[in-house]
Amino acid sequence: MNTHQLILTMLMTSGLTLAGCNVESVATPGEDNAAIEQPGTTETQPEHDSGSGQSPNEGQDTSGDQSPGDDGNQDAATPDADNGGSEDQDGASGGEKTEGGAQEHDATAPEDSTDNTPDEDPVDTPSSHPLHSAFNQSLCIAEPDNTLTAQACNESLQQRWLPFEGTLRAAWNSQLCVTATTLANGANVQLQTCNGDARQQWTYENNYLRNGNWALDLNRNTNAIIVYSFHGGDNQQWLTSANQSTPPPEAGWGAVEVPSIAPYGSRSFSVPAAQNWVNTGLYLRKGQTATISATGMWNVKGGELYGPDGASGEQSRGCQLGELTARIGLYYKDPAISCIGSSATFTAHEDGIVYMGSVVSNDLGEAYDTRTRATGSLTVTVESNGETVPTIAHNEAANYDFAAVSSGWIEIRSEHNIMTLPIATAIKDAGKLEAAGDRLDAFYKQHLALRGKAPYQGQAIRWFADTKDAPGWMLAGNPVRMDPALVDHHGEHRITLIADDGNNGWGFAHELGHDFNFAGGDWYYTSFGGLEAWPNIFTLHAIDKLGLPPRDLSDCADRKASYLAKNEHKDSLGDAWTGLCFLMEFQQAYGWDFYQRFYAKFNEHPGHGWSFLHQRFSEAAGEDVSEIFNGWNISY
Repeated sequence: MNTHQLILTMLMTSGLTLAGCNVESVATPGEDNAAIEQPGTTETQPEHDSGSGQSPNEGQDTSGDQSPGDDGNQDAATPDADNGGSEDQDGASGGEKTEGGAQEHDATAPEDSTDNTPDEDPVDTPSSHPLHSAFNQSLCIAEPDNTLTAQACNESLQQRWLPFEGTLRAAWNSQLCVTATTLANGANVQLQTCNGDARQQWTYENNYLRNGNWALDLNRNTNAIIVYSFHGGDNQQWLTSANQSTPPPEAGWGAVEVPSIAPYGSRSFSVPAAQNWVNTGLYLRKGQTATISATGMWNVKGGELYGPDGASGEQSRGCQLGELTARIGLYYKDPAISCIGSSATFTAHEDGIVYMGSVVSNDLGEAYDTRTRATGSLTVTVESNGETVPTIAHNEAANYDFAAVSSGWIEIRSEHNIMTLPIATAIKDAGKLEAAGDRLDAFYKQHLALRGKAPYQGQAIRWFADTKDAPGWMLAGNPVRMDPALVDHHGEHRITLIADDGNNGWGFAHELGHDFNFAGGDWYYTSFGGLEAWPNIFTLHAIDKLGLPPRDLSDCADRKASYLAKNEHKDSLGDAWTGLCFLMEFQQAYGWDFYQRFYAKFNEHPGHGWSFLHQRFSEAAGEDVSEIFNGWNISY
C-alpha cells in the first residue's frame, strides 16, 4: 500500500476531526465522483495610571502614575514579587518528574534509520494542515533536519501535518511520527518511524498538542519546538490557518446572567484561571452572606492541574496559590480577599459587588499580564439572597430599565470592554452608552492593529471605579482602576462621555495603550524611552486613525533642547512627553507602519535596552537610525 492509499484508508476509518474539518468520505484513486469535504477552520471570536499626565478626556496634565514598584509595598517591586518563588522558563533543561512521579532522565530516543524524504506519492490530504503558532502566526512547525522547529510559513507540503489515532504524522510521509526525545521540560522533538511509543502520543484538541500533562511548546527565544509542562499559553497553541482567532480558555470567559430584580438565588458559572476576576452578578450589603462551592481543575502558573483548594506549600495574599477566592470590589491593594477553596460561606465586610477568581500576584503584578500561563477553570455555584448586578450589552442600554436594579450598580459590556457604572450614571447617560462602548472598542482595535497582540489573552477590559485607593486618575491593567469622578454622573470627564464631539478620550486610550504594552508580560522595554511615553504612541496612533482631535507636539524641539542641555542621560529621557517626542521622530520619518513592523518582530523575539531598540528600530526603518539616536545623545 503506498502512502496515498494509506492516508486515505486512515481518514476513512478514523472519522477524524480537525479544527472544524470532518472527513466523512474520501475518494480513492480513480473514483471521480467520490465526495471529499474540503478543509475548513472554525474561527472563535475572542471574546497606567494616566500618567500620561492627561485628564481622561481633555489632555490636561495630572499626576500619579506608577511604575511596577511604586505602590509603596516591597512585594510590588516586581510584578510577581509575592509568589514566593521563580517560574520555569521555556527552554529549561534537566530531569523532570513524570506523571507517575518517577524521575525522567534525558535519555535519547532509539536511533532511527528511516529516510525522512517524502514518499514516492505524497498526498496533500483534506485533513492535513500547517500548524501556525498562536504566539506568532507567521511561524509554522517545520522539520528542516529531523528536529522540529518553527519557520516562516510557506504553504509547502513539508509544513503540513496529519493527526491520526493519537499521533501527529508528517503529511509527506505518513510513516513518520512526531516524537519527543524524552518527556521532560525543554526536550527536543523529532520525526521518527511510528512505533506506538508513549513519546509519540500527541492529541490535538482545542488548538493544543498534548501528551498527558506535557505539550508541544514553542521556545520563544530559539523557535525550537520543545516539550514543556502544559500551561495553555499562546506559545503552546497551534492553529490550522493563519489569522485564526485564538480562543479564550476551554470553558470560555466567565460571565453570569442575572435579572435586574433581587434576590440573586443560585447561579453556577465558569471561573477560568486566566481570567482577571469574574463578576458573580451578586451585590451584598455588609453582613449578608453567600454560600459558595466549586469543582474542577486549574493551574495559575502552568504545570499539573489542581483543584479549588490550590497548590499546597505556596501562598499568595493569605491564601494558597491558585485557591479560589472572593472579594468585594476590585480595589487596589485591598487586603480583604477571602479564601474559599472547595466550599465556604462568604460574609460581606462592606457593601459591594462580589468578584471571584484565583490569586496569582498582587494587584499591580496582575496588570503586567501575569496570568499568561494560567490554564483550566472551575465550575462555581453561588447561593445568596443578596441583590443583583446585571451585565447588559451596550447596544441595549438606551432602552434598559435601569431603575429596576436595586443594587445601584450595573456593568455595560461591548465587544472588548466592560464599564462598571452606578445606576445614576447609567440613567443619565443611557443614550450615550452605546457610543461610549463603541469608542472604547475602536481604541482597542486600533491598538491591536499596531501591536498585533492582545493583552490578557483577549479577555474584555473592565473599567472599575476605585473608591478606596485610586492611584491618580487611572491605573492600567484589568481592571483599569479609575478615580470615582470618572463614573460619577456629575463628573465632567466621566467615561460615558468619551464619544462626545470634541473629546479625544486621551486618558482612556492611554490606559489601554499600557495594557497593550504589557501584552504577553513583555513590558520592560518601555523603561527605555519612558514607561509613560510608549502608551502614548498607541494613543496618538488611535486618535489619528479615528480622526479625533490631535495632540499638539509642536513643543518637541524645545523639550529635546532642554533635555540635551542638562547633559545627563536618563533611560526615561526625563519625562513622558520628552520620551514621546523621541519616539515620534521615528513615526514622522517612517510612518505608523514603522511601529507595526517593530512590534511584529518584537512579538517573535522580545527584548529590552538601547542596543536592542537601536537594532530593531533600524530593522523596522529599513536603514540605520543612528542619526536619531545620536541626536538624543543615546549610547547604544
